[in-house]
Formats: sequence, C-alpha cells, structure tokens
Amino acid sequence: MGKFEDNKQYTFDVDSAPTSWLDYSEELKEIAELIFSNSGTEINRYPENEKGLRLERGYFLNYGFSIENILKGLIISENSSYVSDGKISSEISSNHNLETLVDKIDSIAFDKNERKLLSILSDAIPYWGRYPIPKKYTKVSTKFKLTEKVNDDLNNLWFKIGRQLYSNIKFGWIGPSGIETGPYISSTFENPEEFDKSIAEINKQIEKGLFKAGNVDIAKYSRNK
Repeated sequence: MGKFEDNKQYTFDVDSAPTSWLDYSEELKEIAELIFSNSGTEINRYPENEKGLRLERGYFLNYGFSIENILKGLIISENSSYVSDGKISSEISSNHNLETLVDKIDSIAFDKNERKLLSILSDAIPYWGRYPIPKKYTKVSTKFKLTEKVNDDLNNLWFKIGRQLYSNIKFGWIGPSGIETGPYISSTFENPEEFDKSIAEINKQIEKGLFKAGNVDIAKYSRNK
C-alpha cells in the first residue's frame, strides 16, 4: 500500500482537530452569506406560490451544516475522547439533531430563541433544506421564512459558539494519539489590535523558549495518493 493507505488513521486523527471543524464551518457560513446577499424574490409562476426569497432553502441547509460543524468542533475541543480509535463517536455523529449536540456543551448556555433556531436547522439539514418531503409523513413540518432578523440571529449564534471554541484552541489543543495543533490565531474572532497582541504574545514565548508548536508529522499526514 502507498503512503496514503498507510497513514489514513493518522490523517483522520489530525483532521479531527477542532481547527478543522472550525475551518469547514467558516466556509459553509460564507456560502450561506453569499446565498443571502444574492437572494431575490421568487420568480412568477402559475399556479402562483407564496413568494419568498428564491434561495432560502440552500441558505438554511448551508447554515445548518455550518452550525453543526462548529458545534462538533466545540464538543471535541472540550472532550477529545469523542474521537478515538480512528472513528468519531456515534453520540455526536448519528444524526443532524443540533439540539442534542448543544446538550453536550457545558461551557455556554442557549436561550429559547437560540434553541428554536437550532430546531429549525435540524429540520432543514435532512429534510426541507434539500428534499421536498421527509422520509415519513409524520416528519412533515411547517415552512420557515428567511428574513434579515433570522440572518442576524444565526450570525450571532455562530459567533457565540465560535468564540468559545476559539478560546479553547487559541494556544493549542491535544487530541487523539497525542496530536497537538499548536497556536491558532484568527482575525475572525479578534480585531486588529487583539490580533497583534496575540502574535506579540507568541513572539514573547518564542524568545523565552516557552513556545509550543504543533507536533503534526507532515511526512505521515497526507490526503494525496
């Protein structure tokens, strides 16, 4: 077997790091925001449908996946045992129920409105965000409208989760098989002044010989055959 086949589990362990979940989440959030900024009203049809934003289903689907990723990143950042022996625990990967995921988080609480948003996204991901019907008629739910307020609320929810995740991994994280990620500084969660201070702190650690870099073995980590 080649290098890729030999090191699949090592690559899996490296990619299980909260930084990876955050990276995917940010990309999916950006897609949702692009959809929102380019959504127009429904085109005219006969028979006429209730008019709304044309791309709202795609928006909720991508935002749902984004929130799911950042929640899993936060959960794993707080308890790396959810990823072990080359697999992710079914406790956080068996379905797309975001309300179940937040119940595994102790570091932040979620209010009634935030849980409602999570419930809506939990329906959108497996059902109306991508299919016209669910697997069973009993799962049919009401349609949810996309508005400026909904977009703002989801953005606030994402940053609430993201800031906690960021604080957990900013100066490194230890995961499966003793893999260490090292510092992760992001302007997504820090303004220019805060970002410069964080970089200055890392430089001080380097000067004092206290800096701890990640220990990922690039020779073993590969997703190329």
